[in-house]
Amino acid sequence: MNRPILFVSVLLCLILLVPNLAFASKFAIIGRKPPKEEPIEEVEPPPPPTYGGEQLGTTHVVVKGECLFFIAGYREYYGDPFKWRLIYEANRDKIANPHWIYPGQEFYIPPE
Repeated sequence: MNRPILFVSVLLCLILLVPNLAFASKFAIIGRKPPKEEPIEEVEPPPPPTYGGEQLGTTHVVVKGECLFFIAGYREYYGDPFKWRLIYEANRDKIANPHWIYPGQEFYIPPE
């Protein structure tokens, strides 16, 4: 192949490819971090309900790698991961999206 034709074809590929790579990187899904949520004001949570001086339910502090599905599945709470919605409904003031909970959050676990 002639050198000028090779040079022109390489140059043309670079002209067409480089801007597209830069544009496509804006929409790459791999390695994208979840959106940052605005911090929620720290408000003193209401005390868990009591009956005859005995506390109903308990609390749980989230650790890294947990989700509401896992927490509901623990034997000391419900033993059934599909009851995660009970935890979500009891803590709607602390959970903006049930798919995004963070280590250190403390949730009230209501009785069944």
